[in-house]
Amino acid sequence: MELAARDCGLLLALALLAAAFTLHMIRICRASPVILEPSAGQVGCCLSFAFVWLLWVTLRVLPVGSANQDLPGANSPKVLRGGATSSGYPLLHALQSRSLAYVDAAAEFGAIMALFWLCDRTAFFERSGKHYSRDFFWFLWAALMMVGLASVRRCEQRAPSVGSGGEATGPLSQALASRYAKPLQRDQTEEWKGWMQVMFLLYHYFEAKELYNAIRIYIAAYVWMTGFGNFSYYYVRQDFGLPRFCQMMWRLNFLCFFCCLVLQNDYMLYYICMLHTAFTVIIYATLGINSSINQTSRGMWMKFTLVTLFVLAVWHVPGMFDVFWWPWRWLALYKDSMHEWRFRSTLDHLVWIVGMATAFNFPRLDAALARIESLPKRRQLVIKGCGLAASLIALRGYYTAVFSLDKYAYNALHPYTSWLPITIYLVLRNLSPTARQYYMHFFAWLGRITLETYIAQFHIWMSSTGPDYTWEANAAPKRLLRLLPPGYPLLNFVLVSLLYVGICSRIFACTAKLKELAVPTEREALLRNLKCAPPLLLAVYVLSQSLRGVR
Repeated sequence: MELAARDCGLLLALALLAAAFTLHMIRICRASPVILEPSAGQVGCCLSFAFVWLLWVTLRVLPVGSANQDLPGANSPKVLRGGATSSGYPLLHALQSRSLAYVDAAAEFGAIMALFWLCDRTAFFERSGKHYSRDFFWFLWAALMMVGLASVRRCEQRAPSVGSGGEATGPLSQALASRYAKPLQRDQTEEWKGWMQVMFLLYHYFEAKELYNAIRIYIAAYVWMTGFGNFSYYYVRQDFGLPRFCQMMWRLNFLCFFCCLVLQNDYMLYYICMLHTAFTVIIYATLGINSSINQTSRGMWMKFTLVTLFVLAVWHVPGMFDVFWWPWRWLALYKDSMHEWRFRSTLDHLVWIVGMATAFNFPRLDAALARIESLPKRRQLVIKGCGLAASLIALRGYYTAVFSLDKYAYNALHPYTSWLPITIYLVLRNLSPTARQYYMHFFAWLGRITLETYIAQFHIWMSSTGPDYTWEANAAPKRLLRLLPPGYPLLNFVLVSLLYVGICSRIFACTAKLKELAVPTEREALLRNLKCAPPLLLAVYVLSQSLRGVR
């Protein structure tokens, strides 16, 4: 009991220091003419992060000792860092010995969130305006593509999906199987996400409005991959357990959740998170409900038909959209309106179903490609030549009839045509067996942190608030963050970009590490965490409201 009391006393001291720090920050915000009045969410985050930082300092810098010093055979005090002796704090010692990596991740993530707030909600850093130069934009894109080509690596070789167990049988030789590279491997899709994300980010940074239609296709491709990836996982593994679902929600929304709290933004400001979350849940329900029929073609095509009819009803029958999304209106509102969610979701409400259908037919498509590549060279060239010609003709027709339209006319056709350029890209990217065997590692690495780069661009690369624009929440990033004196826009771009990408990679690492603690794969541990979360959040909320009331 004495040792537990020591722990409690030290933790109480840390909590009081965190509360004092939070009160000080509240006073600073209220005294500033540009910083918004702190919300309960901001105060709660400040209080929580301050406590974690103090705990981190305690565990990393101060010796907390061993819990076993009073046990038989442990009469001599344990010598710790700096020559200090053990003081016997069992809880803190357990954290230090077994959970220090989680405290590190939480403290680092809190520091990054504080940086977001400092960059985007204060006048600490200068802002500058956006400027678009077509020549420089494409020069920069070409330079990044050269970096990508310099980083080319070989994909893992996998046998084609033919025969039971995916082994090469029949006309496919073992030699072919040994050098066969499956289409749409993980490295290839990460590369795809990476180069699209680079274009998407440059479009925002330089305000390259002429690329609007292309960016719409890239966003549709991300949503297509949501359908393809989630279907592939659930269809193959049949894992509809709570841990997997919660881990996916954590990945999609952890950073977004804290950005909404720390920066007083609506969830819909980061609309891509809402898109992926909504369609992931629908895919999960589609495959999870009556999952026993998933293994039959008739059952799956029935599900495809039903989910397509459901989506058409929600998005096309007057009044159904508002009725269906009413329970989630608090999430879908943007500046007290559903317009943004209706617009964004309508653009891509069908393409994820095409991704699901592609995933379902992928083994057949993969087997067909493997059979083509087992044919004599001349027959291969004829078949692939016909495929190439058909793709180019379709691309030309799409460009003339759809892509070249102005943004408003294009938006009207996009929901029903976006699957075509995506399919054409996949055909062209996977037509050559040599091209399938390699990928650009630079873009694949960037593709793994697309969620982080998408959200962080608003706050530490650009700025959604600032002089000559607005100090209100929920603003789009119309200004650029400036760290260097005026007159060096390109050097500033390089410096800010390097810091931005590096921070995004750390957010990715922190998110993954904290997921192990908060959303474990063991169902019992996850249920325990879910039971503990509501009272903990309620306690933080009550404390936050109490601190906000102090004048």
